Formats: sequence, C-alpha cells, structure tokens
Amino acid sequence: MIAIDTTSLSLLINPSANAPLDPNTGNVVTRIKERFDFFQAKLVKEQETLLIPTPVLSELLILSRDNASLVLERLHKSSRFKIAPFDERAAIELAIIHRDAVAAGDKKGGSSESWVKIKFDRQIIAVAKVNGADTIYSDDKNLSNFAKLAGLDVVRVWEMELPPQSDQIELTFPSDEPEL
Repeated sequence: MIAIDTTSLSLLINPSANAPLDPNTGNVVTRIKERFDFFQAKLVKEQETLLIPTPVLSELLILSRDNASLVLERLHKSSRFKIAPFDERAAIELAIIHRDAVAAGDKKGGSSESWVKIKFDRQIIAVAKVNGADTIYSDDKNLSNFAKLAGLDVVRVWEMELPPQSDQIELTFPSDEPEL
C-alpha cells in the first residue's frame, strides 16, 4: 500500500499544477506528467492501491474549489484509489506517535511548524500506518520527517522514476534529398 499527500495527489490529478523545487538543484521539477503517468502505470502493473488519507482529501477538495465534485468522482471511479478515514484505529496510532514524541523530549518531533500543522501531518501518517502503507509520496518536509520517524519510506516528486528511454534512435532525413 502506498500513501500520498496533498501536493503529490494534486500533481497526479493535474500535472500542470505548480511543481515543487528540487532542493538539490534549486530548479522546478520537470517532466511531472511523465513521472506521474509512469507511476500510475506501475500501480496498475503491480496491482498496488494508492491510499488517500481523509485529511489529504479535505485539503485537495479545498484546493479544487469549483472542480471538487469532479475530483471526488474521479477518485471514486478508480479501483486504484482507497480513501481512508481518520478513525478510531488512526486516533490510537496518533496518540502513540504523540506519546513517543513527548517521551523523546520533544512533543513537536523536531518540527518548527505550528502545533495545528503538526497534528494534521501526524493524522495523515497515522491513517497511512493503520491502513498498511509502507511508503508515502510527499514533498512536505515536516510530513516526510514524521513519516520516517513512523517507519515509512518517503518518495519525493523529484525522486520519482521517469519512464525508461527508448533505445531506438529516430533517424530523420532532409526533405530535399531524393527518395531511395
């Protein structure tokens, strides 16, 4: 099971949305559509499910504004998406995450974000964990750090695989030469 955050999900749905910066280069991540098309093809090939925690869904629907019902319809039509609620099991997991951070001497878990953002990010991680996700796609530094602390692998947009390049070389001939 793979979980996804709001930024990655919005790029999956709308590859022309604002792409993040690659911190290694300082440049905007390129070839977003190719990365997410290849990602979707792998999901189908590997029969993998993409978990959307309800806190992510709420952020996405806010960002979608007038298109929220279309976005929701698209998510419900695909068997590759699973919308997972923040339920009792997730609440218990979140309590464990919080208690562990307090026991380690830092209830914010090393974050400088607001307490509201920390709780929201931890809700996403708790939903992912109790639903069996082992990886989350996220560019959010705070969420990524919490995911790693919870034992999840993190994949950022700039780290996503690109489709393999064809080994075929396309030959082109000038149009003014005689045909053979």
